[in-house]
Amino acid sequence: MRILERKGDFILGQTSRDFIVINIKGTYENHSHFETKEGAKKCITLINKNIMPKSKFLKQAALRLLGRVEFLELREPKQK
Repeated sequence: MRILERKGDFILGQTSRDFIVINIKGTYENHSHFETKEGAKKCITLINKNIMPKSKFLKQAALRLLGRVEFLELREPKQK
């Protein structure tokens, strides 16, 4: 894996097949795979801003990265 950047407690890396985000404060289970770099960066940004993702895929990724307790502490996004 090639490390692309670090944002807060997360490392964004690239493998030969996809992109991976790793929570460096978590265990082995606290990582998630993404098809695009943009999707991975969006997930990291939402978590760092303490915002619950809207999409089902990003919610599952955030849950895997944070764990259940921290995931449930994320706040719902503001309605427009």
